[in-house]
Amino acid sequence: MAKSSGITIDERGYIRNGDGGLTSRDIAKKYIYLPNKEKFQEEFTKYVVHHRDMGKFNNSIKNLLILKQEQHHRIHYGGMTKKEYRRILKMNNKPIDKLARKEMKNMPSSNEVKPEPKETTTKTYEGKKLLYILTFFIVILLIILSFLIFPRNDMGVQDATPENVPTTIQTTNIPTPPISEPVCNTRKILVVNVKEGGERTICHPSNELLFGDIKRYCQNLCDSNNMPMTTIHKQNDDPTLFRCGCGAVIDYDMHI
Repeated sequence: MAKSSGITIDERGYIRNGDGGLTSRDIAKKYIYLPNKEKFQEEFTKYVVHHRDMGKFNNSIKNLLILKQEQHHRIHYGGMTKKEYRRILKMNNKPIDKLARKEMKNMPSSNEVKPEPKETTTKTYEGKKLLYILTFFIVILLIILSFLIFPRNDMGVQDATPENVPTTIQTTNIPTPPISEPVCNTRKILVVNVKEGGERTICHPSNELLFGDIKRYCQNLCDSNNMPMTTIHKQNDDPTLFRCGCGAVIDYDMHI
């Protein structure tokens, strides 16, 4: 991190104040959230702060928007409609200015987003229901056939098992080999799930490990959970420990 008179710039390029908090969040809470608190349904900690011009150093009030995580994801990766964006601007007490028009340029209008037809869901349900009924009758038919083909011994049918053949077969307990972690001949990354526990090992193809490689591994972890990557940063200024956040729900510690 770059430091200057109590102000720091983290590895993602965001400005932090003396106590480590994001300057953009402090400004947004004081000048946007608190004056318009009746428009927000959640506590401030439930929201994220968006830089409208994508400039991480521009923490002016007109450049900041308070919105939910899923809304922030739709702005960056698509899916945000113009109607929803206007509602966010109104909640933040901001007019439709040049910044808003630029960001709304490629957003679809509400009438362009067509809802999924319910007929498909109904057909799928009816198909599954028919499959369950058919499976039930097949199972009943197999049970009846088993009684007809293989009658019980108390109905006069002798046991066909020879006397010299043992009725039980002794088996030898074969130990199951433990699942071993991969052996890394180069750089090893230990990944720990912070909330649920559990570890996994990632073998880096070379001994040289750049921040871009760590960010890529974090993105792969989040993709495997179908969640967006929300943060990747050092933990407690430890150069060997990084925190990878996925959708503000799952956190991984990456020991390099």
